Amino acid sequence: MRILVIDDDDDVRALVVLALRGMTDHEVVGEAGTVDEALQQARALDPDLVVTDLVNSVDGPPGLLSQLRGAAPSARIVVFSGMPRREGTPLPDGADDYVVKGGRLDSLLAAVDRAVDP
Repeated sequence: MRILVIDDDDDVRALVVLALRGMTDHEVVGEAGTVDEALQQARALDPDLVVTDLVNSVDGPPGLLSQLRGAAPSARIVVFSGMPRREGTPLPDGADDYVVKGGRLDSLLAAVDRAVDP
């Protein structure tokens, strides 16, 4: 699985990339720290999976997830956010899964595994 990682925090992005590189059968093909970089890489790399942070609101920058869907239409999108989501509330439009940052990365790695075999 080819993965694009998006997070505006360089340290968090590096940690996520390191954790994902430790998983077999997965390849981190790109990293982005801004929306513009993310969309450019999504178009150029055609990833199978995008792991993305959301900032400023539940949907991130206006239209981020729909723009990612347009840039990489076949990619699954896992949101990895510091913003908690109330249980039972729907996923943000365009997201296939949602993982809250904090604690161990097991939840994120489990979401990546679910994306492989939805």
